[in-house]
Amino acid sequence: VQAALQELKQSKGGRISVPLSHPAVQALVLNDDDNYSTTKTRSVILQRISENTCWMVTSDQLLATYTSGDLKWLGRLAEYIAAT
Repeated sequence: VQAALQELKQSKGGRISVPLSHPAVQALVLNDDDNYSTTKTRSVILQRISENTCWMVTSDQLLATYTSGDLKWLGRLAEYIAAT
């Protein structure tokens, strides 16, 4: 989790895509106990909610399949959660 938060500290917009080799992805998503995650995960997005919290969004789709609306919606939802 700290690796994910550290990456987001460098992001001005609060949202970044990280490779499957990133330590946070390896620890939280691609573990040996879950063959589905290992074989189906193709993209990972980190979205900042606050300085100490974030979402890790995974998908079986490539990042290019996301629309700008999808990504804006994710940011707006994070802002809403942070405000409540």
